[in-house]
Amino acid sequence: MRPGSTRLLILTVVFTVFLLAAGNLLLEWLKHRKERPATPPPPVQREIPPEPQEVQPPPLEPRAFELTGRVVGPALKAMEGLEVSCGAEAARTDAGGLFRFPASRRGGPLAMTVRRGTEELARWPEVFVGEAASTLLGQPVVSRAARVRWSIQLGDRESAGKVKPSEPGKGDRGALIGLEALLVEDWGPAGRVQISGWSRLPEGAHVYTAVYFEDERIFAGAEPAEARGGKFQLAFPLPESLHLYSTRYDLRFYFATSMENLEQVEGWQKASPDLPWSDLADYQVSIPVYIGLPEEEEADDRRIQAQFCEYLKAARRMKSLLEEQSGETLKLAKGWDPALLESREEVRRAAWLPHGAADPQGGFLEANWRRFLDEEWRPAVRRLLERYSQTKENKHPKAAARMEKVFKTLLDLSQMTSALLYGKFGLPAHAEDFYQDEEGYGGDRALLLKRLEEDLKTLDRYCLPPGAAADSAGSPDRQEAGR
Repeated sequence: MRPGSTRLLILTVVFTVFLLAAGNLLLEWLKHRKERPATPPPPVQREIPPEPQEVQPPPLEPRAFELTGRVVGPALKAMEGLEVSCGAEAARTDAGGLFRFPASRRGGPLAMTVRRGTEELARWPEVFVGEAASTLLGQPVVSRAARVRWSIQLGDRESAGKVKPSEPGKGDRGALIGLEALLVEDWGPAGRVQISGWSRLPEGAHVYTAVYFEDERIFAGAEPAEARGGKFQLAFPLPESLHLYSTRYDLRFYFATSMENLEQVEGWQKASPDLPWSDLADYQVSIPVYIGLPEEEEADDRRIQAQFCEYLKAARRMKSLLEEQSGETLKLAKGWDPALLESREEVRRAAWLPHGAADPQGGFLEANWRRFLDEEWRPAVRRLLERYSQTKENKHPKAAARMEKVFKTLLDLSQMTSALLYGKFGLPAHAEDFYQDEEGYGGDRALLLKRLEEDLKTLDRYCLPPGAAADSAGSPDRQEAGR
């Protein structure tokens, strides 16, 4: 073997041994690393946000309020010469039953009493006088009132608890629930009602309360009052959305044996057999009350009367325009009429349609008719309806709904009239004139016209001057409800 070859062989063997040793060392290191538990990374330090603190609104300072009110008696007549005390202040009612405390920051709440001489006629432990209290007598109140105005009505103390003679076998027929005193606190938005009453119902009986106007419930107590010792007390808030008009209302007290525990009712019947239990299955007492100020009522009535007059006049004008245009065209559809043609110019001057919807030969000018109906008449009626809905006074809710119904009826009438007109010319009804046909367009149109006239006639009564119109007891909607 050559010396060079020997030297190369030795180097190759040494290098191979070195590689094997290095490989074994690498495998041992990797094995050892797998068996050794990994060192956990250091925990991440996170900032814990502080718990949110409830933000307390800054305390509201008492405001300087003028306190005003009016006191009436059972017959809704103003009571003169009574002393009304609020806290340390006192005022006397004038000939109109009005009293006033000058503007002042009073804090509060304060107690209020009504006296005739030394005789206390009514007392309320807490009344709102402008403080920023969140509750009064357990009831929520607004923190920012617009005003403080009180309506006070005293009950008939002479007849409280008086009994009429009993009828044989029918028990006592006297009144069972009555009013001692009513306080309505008007704060602009929202308010509160406080009622003191007397009762000859059994101990623990529940009296429910609601206030109505024109046979519509305006507001009511959420919970009943409990009769104790021949008396009951009730206080409940008025909703902020309620507009409390100055006028006469009906305060209604209710008692029903069906609303009581059956075993308790049986015990009451045994303990008080003289009570008219047959009547107490659904017993109701209605007492007229006055809330607000007479001069404010007169101003409201004048404004409401003007609104009804304005929209009734507009409704009748739209009805006349529709009848003039459709009536003329329907007549021409039957044939040429020289006398009618002579009057057409006068009709056109009073209406919107400049060229009529029928030619002298009795042909139908559909483009003219669609322009009148779809571009002028119907948009005008819809604008009237929208404007009335946005600005209507809601003192008479049934009448306001009836006024809206008048404009909707006019739109229905236009659909029937147009469909009838198309039929007279032998044409199918237009897509804009669709109406559910129940009795044929002619029969349905006659019914609609009748209902429209009835509604207009009923609403005419609200167009009477204030004083000539009936009050809430004899309003048209109330008379209709009583029929």
